[in-house]
Amino acid sequence: MVHRYPHQPGPFPQYPSQQPANGVPSDEKTCGTVAHLGALLMPVVLPVLMFFTGTNKPFQRAVALQAAIVQISTMVLSIVGTMASFALVLGTMRSGGGMMWMIAYLIPLLVMLLGLGMSIMGMVKAGQGEVWYTPVIGRWLARVFRAEWP
Repeated sequence: MVHRYPHQPGPFPQYPSQQPANGVPSDEKTCGTVAHLGALLMPVVLPVLMFFTGTNKPFQRAVALQAAIVQISTMVLSIVGTMASFALVLGTMRSGGGMMWMIAYLIPLLVMLLGLGMSIMGMVKAGQGEVWYTPVIGRWLARVFRAEWP
């Protein structure tokens, strides 16, 4: 039989969990933010590195995959846009295209700004503990690479 004296403490106090309410540890939030920041530092390399180093961190993998998708698609679309716009400019130069050469610079610039905006949205969401899925292909590729986050 256990006697409780007045000077003895009761059961140990329940301390709050070390994880935040949404269940994402702060180090994974930081890694997710850095993966999207890779658009400025080391495009494609940083998110792919974060994806493969986060084998036991599902949030980090999900965010890093989305960051890689944004950065790879931005690169591909800007290259294709540059080639298409130069072909347009060269095709109209014979007929006196005038200011059509500006399109050759405008299309890739707009694609890069769109990619930067998507990376910023991903950074903000990762800092809040949420995954921002890339439009059109983000959820599908998350299922393919088994990097979904609820």
